[in-house]
Amino acid sequence: MGFKAGCVPVGTAGGDIVRSLATAALALAFVAAGLSIAWADAPPDAPDCLDAEVSARLVRQTPTPIPDCGADCIVMSWPWILDLDVEAVMRGSAPTGRLRVLSVQHTFYRVDLGDRPWLLRRNARQGFNLLRVDPHARPKLCGKGSPAAAPYIDADRETLRKMEAEGRVASRGGAASRA
Repeated sequence: MGFKAGCVPVGTAGGDIVRSLATAALALAFVAAGLSIAWADAPPDAPDCLDAEVSARLVRQTPTPIPDCGADCIVMSWPWILDLDVEAVMRGSAPTGRLRVLSVQHTFYRVDLGDRPWLLRRNARQGFNLLRVDPHARPKLCGKGSPAAAPYIDADRETLRKMEAEGRVASRGGAASRA
């Protein structure tokens, strides 16, 4: 998983978009203090396409261990492992039932919202990445034969299990209690 350091990105494809003046001011204060801000590589906020739009309930969300980017750096977002209970596939193709999804995020999703739509992109590890897009965006479905996206965490299932266990320990068990 690669990282980028430097100023807060505004409207860049590779990182989080600063959405509030308060967040921007805080980030600038860190930069002024000589600290860097880093974020995990993430997909563009406006993906070319999606493989499925599903209605699902968030069952579990576990952060992987926060990467170490140095003493003068703050990580803004990093990979998480989510378990969704897919009730229905509204567009595209995805299995129903329990589905493990990779995400890049900063904090926990609210679990009290029940079923909600989730946009998914098939990845090269035979799983799915969660797309981060504007809630009103309606990306088109990927065409047949479209290449799979790179997974947010390029690891086999056993390594993912280890990362999830390490993330639970690192977050003092908070991930399991959130969903």
